[in-house]
Amino acid sequence: MATIHIVSKPIAPPWSDASKNLVRTHLRHANRFSYSFFGTPASRILERSNVRCRVIQSHTGRFQPTMLDNVRPFLNLLNIDANLFSYFFTPNRRTSTALRLLASMKRRPTVHTICSTPKDHGNLRSLLFADRNVAVSDHTARLLHEAGAKGVRRIYPGIDPPVPDPLEVERLRTVLAAPQGRPCIVFSGDYEFSNAHPVILSALPVFFAACPDVLFVFACRPKTEAAAAVERDVRAAVSATPFASSIAFLRDVSSFPALLEVATVVIFPVTSLRNKMDIPLTLLEAMALGRPIVVSNLESLRELLPEPAGVLVPPGDADALGGAVARILKDDPERRAMGEAGRHLVRRQFSAGRMTTEYEDLYAELLS
Repeated sequence: MATIHIVSKPIAPPWSDASKNLVRTHLRHANRFSYSFFGTPASRILERSNVRCRVIQSHTGRFQPTMLDNVRPFLNLLNIDANLFSYFFTPNRRTSTALRLLASMKRRPTVHTICSTPKDHGNLRSLLFADRNVAVSDHTARLLHEAGAKGVRRIYPGIDPPVPDPLEVERLRTVLAAPQGRPCIVFSGDYEFSNAHPVILSALPVFFAACPDVLFVFACRPKTEAAAAVERDVRAAVSATPFASSIAFLRDVSSFPALLEVATVVIFPVTSLRNKMDIPLTLLEAMALGRPIVVSNLESLRELLPEPAGVLVPPGDADALGGAVARILKDDPERRAMGEAGRHLVRRQFSAGRMTTEYEDLYAELLS
């Protein structure tokens, strides 16, 4: 059986990084090859008969890896004997140059999954090094084609059906003061990169005018010192509003499916997908649980709504955001129809089994 070595951030808890979760799901379902991956001692929970963890560090490290964080796996790669190397990361010049050199030394087929569109996509061609490049959205696939890349595949990310833990759901309802029946809006994103908080703050009065008993939840983990500073500003702005007591902040969510079970609608009004997967897994989980989504009308996010599972709003438009959320909160039949459309779309197009089959078909093609 051929061996595939997966290269990404260490595949280990906490499971708060989209690229790590994508690989974890892939490894859970992969069955046509043997796999190895880099991780920590906690990663051994993913091992099974055809999946092996190579422990290279004791903890997961930072959200934004340092040069030392990247050097360690590179040096370990020199000693890996695999039939194919499959990379999952957003390309940058330094890492791509190093991996191009490694590929010339190893002389093994390579696959690179571009988890999110690089900031400098105008020079995208210079960042490519693999035999096959995988985009997780049609948008990035088009950018790759326009850059002259060969062998481009689009493989949508897949998820397993989320299963909320009833005990965790009840715990969250108590913590958030969100009893069954209280409407709840959830924003799960970041404070630093996506620039969603200004439009959310502007739309809050519209949310509460439409539904005075609604609860709003910022479910954002500050990933950097700069993000923590933005969070302090957002908290200060919220405290000056008349509905501050109905707005909650969650830094760490122990069970995201449980939070989605509490939610009525999930919003993602970002102006940028920088450092975010083109197709955010949190939105897929929300749709899988029948929660309507309200998202910015950005290229890759449009691919989430070929069916009426939510609403697209112009980036930065607080009136449009407030109006869309208000309509969903007040229109029970439409909300239920959107939820069912989301469930259907995820089952058909964003399942873990479908994603893994497409990856293993690609690996087989290269190895043949």
